[in-house]
Amino acid sequence: MLKADTNQRTIVLLRDLQTSDQFSADIKNKLRSLYVQESNAREAARKKKYDWVSYLDLVYSKALHDNVNSLSKSKTFFSTSTVSNYAASEIEGDDVETMVSRLGAFKNIDDTSSLFMAYSASKSTQRRATINETEADSFFINYNKVLEKNIVSAFYSASRTDYKTESDLISQTINIENRRSIKDNQNILFGTNMGVTSYNQNPSFNTADAQDNDTLGFMLGYEYYFGPQHSIRVKADNTRIASEKNYKSYDSFKTSVDYANQFSLANFSISHSI
Repeated sequence: MLKADTNQRTIVLLRDLQTSDQFSADIKNKLRSLYVQESNAREAARKKKYDWVSYLDLVYSKALHDNVNSLSKSKTFFSTSTVSNYAASEIEGDDVETMVSRLGAFKNIDDTSSLFMAYSASKSTQRRATINETEADSFFINYNKVLEKNIVSAFYSASRTDYKTESDLISQTINIENRRSIKDNQNILFGTNMGVTSYNQNPSFNTADAQDNDTLGFMLGYEYYFGPQHSIRVKADNTRIASEKNYKSYDSFKTSVDYANQFSLANFSISHSI
């Protein structure tokens, strides 16, 4: 009986028809019932649009590993003017197994903003040695907001890494970025980032805190889109690393160019940085 191009127009039309003198009471009751159904359907769709969406990743990986940088066919090495043999039981088959669990959740707060959060935990074990054995967990949160021609993104991440043979460390970073549209296919990028890394000093690693450092950086870039999935980006990053020990402090400047194109059967991307 009724057709409209959007749910909202259908609701408005049903509401207005209920007040018309051209319909009998029975038809008005049916219109009122349809109005309630359409209103409930719209509300349910609105709630679903802003519901949390969550996921769980479970990852297992195994890396074939040896305890030397390179191993000759003869399994020998040169040391103090003599040729020695590696013990096969000490260098071969020292595989590293890693298990990762990752829980994430995403939510559209409204039509112009969204929130994403993720927590992950991982554990790596080594068959013979212990240098690659670690336990780590991390937390990440990202908020995005559209403001006219700007897309503002804020990121916070925190991680803890427990090394079997090295000092443990805790790292926290904050990034704020903005993508401003200057034309339909062109954007200017700019942002800042701050970070703190601290090492756990204990009797086994009594100088670990000498590696503590703070970072402060700035980014400026430009994006050009040839098509929806075809783009090139040029970006410059300037970062200051301030270490607990002044002689370990330094400035880092990097420029990068990224090109990406999506074909029907494959995705192609290439990047270069200096």
